[in-house]
Amino acid sequence: MSKPLLSIIIISHNQRSELKRCIDSVLAQLIPFASELIKCSN
Repeated sequence: MSKPLLSIIIISHNQRSELKRCIDSVLAQLIPFASELIKCSN
């Protein structure tokens, strides 16, 4: 796998109920190059 050209960072605090919807939305995007998803939460 090639190195990502785009890093998508999701930072959340006390948003567990919304986190799945947010991640699903990001993953549904059609990005024509390598990307990575980074989740940071408390």
